[in-house]
Amino acid sequence: MNENFRIIGAEKLKKVLENCVNSSNEFIAIVTDTTSDIMNDSQKNLNPHYKTGGLSKSGSFNIKGLNGEVGYSVKYAPHVEYGHRTRGGGFVAGVKYLHNAVENNRDAHQKAVSDLVKKLTGN
Repeated sequence: MNENFRIIGAEKLKKVLENCVNSSNEFIAIVTDTTSDIMNDSQKNLNPHYKTGGLSKSGSFNIKGLNGEVGYSVKYAPHVEYGHRTRGGGFVAGVKYLHNAVENNRDAHQKAVSDLVKKLTGN
């Protein structure tokens, strides 16, 4: 028994998929730019004149394919980001240096990805 079928839009889908494969470097460039911007903004959100600058110096970023990571390696980094209790029972509020950097770059990153997808799909 022979059955024939036709997929409507298959050629357009094939072209879109080929464009995506050929544009992987453009996606990587967007991730690299966004990760670098988040790193720079998080550095700006820190107080550069505080004691030794160890927190600022411990910052780094890494790109792995389509994933970007920004982090700080000193053990007290989370305490500065989120806040902490003091010995006297008080609380020091977090600076949110990394959270704010991510939020400040979210819309630009989403727009860059959206624009590239529109370009690739012809929409």
